[in-house]
Amino acid sequence: MPLAQMVIGDNRLFPYRSSSAMTAFFKRCGLDYSHDGSTRAYWTKDVLTELNNRAGDPPDLPSSAILKVIDEMFVPFEFDKHEKVLSNALTDLNKLIKREGFEAYFDESQHCRLRNTSTGRNSSRTITSSSAPLSPDRK
Repeated sequence: MPLAQMVIGDNRLFPYRSSSAMTAFFKRCGLDYSHDGSTRAYWTKDVLTELNNRAGDPPDLPSSAILKVIDEMFVPFEFDKHEKVLSNALTDLNKLIKREGFEAYFDESQHCRLRNTSTGRNSSRTITSSSAPLSPDRK
């Protein structure tokens, strides 16, 4: 459930997401999930479990859907809007995934990627960038 709490923002280091914001979040990931009005944390946990049960390609990384979710969790605009700090959130994610043999990092384009700490394989070529619109100008 800790990853679900990060996605919905019940973890204080991550931006809060309401029901409608969670639906929009998964749409931006290219995933067709709409929040059904149930408890946000349990609904999100069930969605993430389903996504995690998909096979990874390559097999030493999580599914491409989970990789997209993790990348989308770290959109800088969302953090700026909520006055959250990306590096603190990344540290918290790394505490969670370390025991699974993964490490999260930001690549040169500021996308959040995962690296398998045993094989060294990373997700930088596994997922493609979404066609999400650019963040609005800040004045």
